[in-house]
Amino acid sequence: MEEIHKELSEMTFEELQKFKDKVGINMFNKIYHKSGKAKKKKFQRENKNRPMEMSSKKPVSRHRNVIPVPKKIIRDPRFDNLSGEYNEQFFQKAYSFIDDVKEKEKRILKKKLKKTKDPKKQEKLHYILTRMEQQKLASEQDKKQKTLEHKWRSEEKEMIQQGKKPYFLKKSDKKLLEIVEKYKELKEKSKATCPYFSELASTMPSIFGQIEAVEKGIKACRTHIERIDKSLREKHLTDEERLSFLDCQDRLRNQIKKHEKELKALRYENLKSMILAVIFFCILCVIYAIIHIR
Repeated sequence: MEEIHKELSEMTFEELQKFKDKVGINMFNKIYHKSGKAKKKKFQRENKNRPMEMSSKKPVSRHRNVIPVPKKIIRDPRFDNLSGEYNEQFFQKAYSFIDDVKEKEKRILKKKLKKTKDPKKQEKLHYILTRMEQQKLASEQDKKQKTLEHKWRSEEKEMIQQGKKPYFLKKSDKKLLEIVEKYKELKEKSKATCPYFSELASTMPSIFGQIEAVEKGIKACRTHIERIDKSLREKHLTDEERLSFLDCQDRLRNQIKKHEKELKALRYENLKSMILAVIFFCILCVIYAIIHIR
């Protein structure tokens, strides 16, 4: 076998190819590689009572589950139904003492700020105080918004009981409620400083009332037109009655056109007054900021 292998090693590639074609691939591989594929050693027990022979090349796993340990079920109270549902009002009442604690902390920090002379510590304390004040303002604004929404809902419920269709507040409506409330606050504050702004703020609710009245008038006219249409479909009407109904319908349509023109004008005035009010509000905010910075 060794002699054949030597002879094959001395042969050229062409001669090897010819020899492979003559003998065949399987036979050539057996001769050239001495003994085909290396056979894997099978580990078997000589006797069933003896331990099984294992390969030393394979590493033994260190982790062994000798004693079965029950898994600990971790429960997060924030996302578990067993903890109950989140009630914001109850939560605020239960943890209302935190506001008092924060106020005490603020006083302590202010005292520390007065005593400290290190600029780095002063910066840190000043940053903490400003952050606390901002958090307080944000919470107050949130409370105001919620009270406004609650008030509106109670009024809406009363209106629904009277026969009005239910209406749900959008984001834009919520913002509008907030703006109107700010106008009222600014009206009270700026009566002495800016009389024009107070007049503007007083006109806002009146414009809203006028718009509502005009919209109601348009709705009433349209309902009357619908009723007339129903009565015109009836066959037992005389020609005179039919003509009177048609005349009334034309009058109502003309009335709707007038109302629509009024509504357009009122909405334009409302928009104009809102823009002016926002400008004044921004000016007041800038003045307030300048005073506090100084």
